[in-house]
Parts: sequence; structure tokens; C-alpha cells
Amino acid sequence: MFPPADGRLEWRSGFDREDAPDAETAPIAHLVADMVYWESPDRWDWPFLSRHFRTVTAYNMHYRPDFLQAVRGQFEAAERAARDHGMRLVPNVMPGYDDTPLRGTGRVTINRRRGDFYRECFAVAAPFVDDDQPMLLITNFNEWHEGTELEPSEEYGEKYLDLTRNLVTPLRKRSSRTP
Repeated sequence: MFPPADGRLEWRSGFDREDAPDAETAPIAHLVADMVYWESPDRWDWPFLSRHFRTVTAYNMHYRPDFLQAVRGQFEAAERAARDHGMRLVPNVMPGYDDTPLRGTGRVTINRRRGDFYRECFAVAAPFVDDDQPMLLITNFNEWHEGTELEPSEEYGEKYLDLTRNLVTPLRKRSSRTP
């Protein structure tokens, strides 16, 4: 990354609601840092992150033994660290993962198990979705080469769009409650 000629790197400037002419109704732009992987959040550059981003996320955590339990642990650590620095975690979910057609058969895959893995992934991520900032990253809509596609296909029909709708509905209801 190269800083601008004037040396400024204040990317968040101008994105905050209070910077907008109509601060009451202006949408908030969220700059999201793809940071959550298997490294401890204690090793991240939090001063830099909190200056330039609102949230951290895990776009695509590859397989580990006891994968979903490991993801839960990383989400817990990342959420705690993010909140300590005035930021949020946006959890992610994915339907499965299989990039063996692209990168060869020696790769680890995450079997979709007819949608069960996706359901379990949502169950891990749901507790980390803030009611006042109901954001969830879905990895990924049409990454056919990595086996994470959700869009209609001959193989799955509209199953994963329907499943997504069904899994997101409780999160929407939860976030629309008034305190």
C-alpha cells in the first residue's frame, strides 16, 4: 500500500455520519478489514485498524481440525479485541469449500453435507451478529471455482438461496426488535 502524496491515510474521514450534510438520516459507510484468520488478534495493528476501519471480518477461513469450534474461538477473540478498540466484528458464514478443481486434489475441502454445514456455520456466527449493527458476511455468492456458490445451479437448484433466506430471517427479526 502506498500512502497519498500528502502522507494522509485517514480513510474513514468523510464516511462517518457526522461528516454528512444530513447527519440524522445519512447512511454509514463501513470500511471492513479482512483480518480474522488463524493468527491471534493480539498480533494485529489495532491503532491502524481502528483509525481506518469500522469492523473486522473473516472472509474465508480455510479448514482446520474441529473447524467450526476453531472459528467460534477466533470470532470470540476477534470480537473481544475489536470492542476493546472501538470496533466491531462482522462474522462470516459459508456453505462449504472445495477448490480442488482449481488447485488439485491434495487440498482440504469442507463438505456441504446437503446444507448441514451451512446451518451449523450460521449457528456459530449468529451470536456474533450485533442487534444494532446486523451485518453478516456470506462467503460467497458465485465463487464456483471454490465451491462456495449460492446462486441457482443444476447441482443444487435454488436450495442455497432458500436456505440463506430461512437462516437470515431469525437474525432480521432479532435485529428489528425495539429495546
